[in-house]
Amino acid sequence: MEPGWAARTKLGFRRRLPSLLALGLVVMTAKTAEAGTSSLDAANLSPVVQVYGLPRITQGPDPAAETRLHLGVDWANHAVSDGSGRPFARFDGETQRLALTTTGPFSAQWGSWWALEAPWLAHNGGVLDGAIEAWHDALGLPQGDRADRRHNELRYRVVDASGKEILKRTQAAAGPGDVAFSAGFPVRGMAGPWNSASAGLRIEVPTGDPDRLLGSGSWDVASWLASDGRLDASGAWGWHVAGGVLYMTDSDVLPDLHRNWAGFGRAGVNLSWLDTLSLTAQLDGHTPMYDSSLDPLGGATIQLGLGAAWEPGAGYRAEAGFSEDLAVGTAPDITLHLRLSRSYAGSRTIP
Repeated sequence: MEPGWAARTKLGFRRRLPSLLALGLVVMTAKTAEAGTSSLDAANLSPVVQVYGLPRITQGPDPAAETRLHLGVDWANHAVSDGSGRPFARFDGETQRLALTTTGPFSAQWGSWWALEAPWLAHNGGVLDGAIEAWHDALGLPQGDRADRRHNELRYRVVDASGKEILKRTQAAAGPGDVAFSAGFPVRGMAGPWNSASAGLRIEVPTGDPDRLLGSGSWDVASWLASDGRLDASGAWGWHVAGGVLYMTDSDVLPDLHRNWAGFGRAGVNLSWLDTLSLTAQLDGHTPMYDSSLDPLGGATIQLGLGAAWEPGAGYRAEAGFSEDLAVGTAPDITLHLRLSRSYAGSRTIP
């Protein structure tokens, strides 16, 4: 019998326990300094989920800063299968996402902000399978069915309950994704002495090719409420939470299964370390994008993200981290994140 959602989530937590212990060791030995709140710029890169407009940025820029340029790279490894014939889903391969994002304030007086994001996407067999298997072996983690798969192979396939193959991709694809525009503004009535609150809106335009899983073919609109602040008087510990809804017009990706609405949420903490470094741990989740009994399509997602940021000065910032699927099978096994950015407002930086 297949394990239930709760059991799979528990298994995912056990698989990620080494990552949590490593974070705890760093936190216990950290020299703290005043923190800014920060969240990991991440989203679910499942081949059939990343085409939709889940917001990656839920915190606005510093209203006192000018334009900031971000170059982000996400690299996800997929090794997921569910079902035994009808229905059936398998995602084996890798997805790379390169995004150039520009952020800035609408009004320093009102604290409103904007962001424009232009991604480039690629699906291919990748190069990470061997390294991930070696990592699992070194830590005694389960391999699942990785041992039965060929290394660095691209194979995305979905079969519906009638036996019809409704998605198949075995050839690599690359190209521009869906361009998105975001905006946000503070919510004064929700703010307190140790926190700020804001509302956000994101519109994603169908500029990517849905036949190659570079876009959805739908217009997506996300709205959310967010709050962030500090946990202690010293300001060393920060936190961030956000939750909202995503509306999608009819999609060209698995259109017979696609839902038009989804909910999403984020919760994270961060710790300032050695003045120029900070650590972040967060949970990201969303409800299913599809009506399906298969976990890769119809399962609710929870991902654990761990990251670190370095701010050497002069407006520069470098971030690195990774996300893993706590709800096993609903997101990539692992996604690596790298983000470089620069502010054009002197020494001020934007979290």
